[in-house]
Amino acid sequence: MLFDVLVGSILFGIGVGILIRLGASSGGMVIPALMIASYKNWSPGKVMMGINLFIFLLTSLVIDYKIVIYAIICQFFSTNIIDFINEMKLPKGSSLSLNWRKR
Repeated sequence: MLFDVLVGSILFGIGVGILIRLGASSGGMVIPALMIASYKNWSPGKVMMGINLFIFLLTSLVIDYKIVIYAIICQFFSTNIIDFINEMKLPKGSSLSLNWRKR
């Protein structure tokens, strides 16, 4: 179970990190997290962690606490990966864009 949580959080973090880096959003809590992060000049991953941690703690009143612990572990790893990808410095020639589609 822990292996699945780690692999899932890595894949989720990479996917959402690329979306945020390119200025897109997957919807859900990413939109308010990006709004708060840009307004307060914080990292989007940490804001997402705060919002989702609040939701997880409220959810723990209803469901089993083990599931909530796994969700918090997954969120911790994925938000750190999101911040890493968002702050990563790329060489000038290797931009993540769809320039090959332009004519």
